[in-house]
Amino acid sequence: MIYARFKLDRMLLEEFKDHVLSQVTSSEALVDEVVAPYAEAYLIAKQCQYVSTSSAEKINELFTWLNRIDNSDWLPVAIAFLARQGNDAAAVLDFISRLERLAAFLHLTAKNVNQRIERYALVIEDILKGVYVDRVELTPGECAEMLRALDGNVYEMTARRRNYLILRLDSFVSAMAANYTPNVLTIEHICLKLSILLASGQPLGQTPLCG
Repeated sequence: MIYARFKLDRMLLEEFKDHVLSQVTSSEALVDEVVAPYAEAYLIAKQCQYVSTSSAEKINELFTWLNRIDNSDWLPVAIAFLARQGNDAAAVLDFISRLERLAAFLHLTAKNVNQRIERYALVIEDILKGVYVDRVELTPGECAEMLRALDGNVYEMTARRRNYLILRLDSFVSAMAANYTPNVLTIEHICLKLSILLASGQPLGQTPLCG
């Protein structure tokens, strides 16, 4: 995905030879410049194990939310960025915040795999050019579409999208401090919590999903 930036339509080994091996100069370069840094970035993103003297907890929280989405199409974007800017914690926090927002948009508006890959390919193209905060950001049209989805009938969403949305909302209300145990958590728990907060007059979180 990082090299080809479209959905594979042949055997993986064939695509790998055409799009990856054709762009590296030697087997040593393949290992040192591609496999090793991308493997490290993959583990950081999938296992939520970013390490830094600052912002690591916030970054890993964002990776946790990304891993709750029902597809991994966002992962090549994270890998490409971490392999290039992973030592800059401030840049990682900023980019992954934007990526998580984009992934949430694609998830909650039910974009199909082709639409997701096409959208993420634009971001990867920017990363490879050294541009990190351009097309990862939601466009005005995407923000409007996201707001329409949030303003719609949430219970008509699929269970995966509905549960993700309500859990994410709860995390904002809880100032990002909520912890979830999937085997006991229900939407009714969260709705009750929201009702209690609203009734008590406590301020809700100010972090928007769009903007």
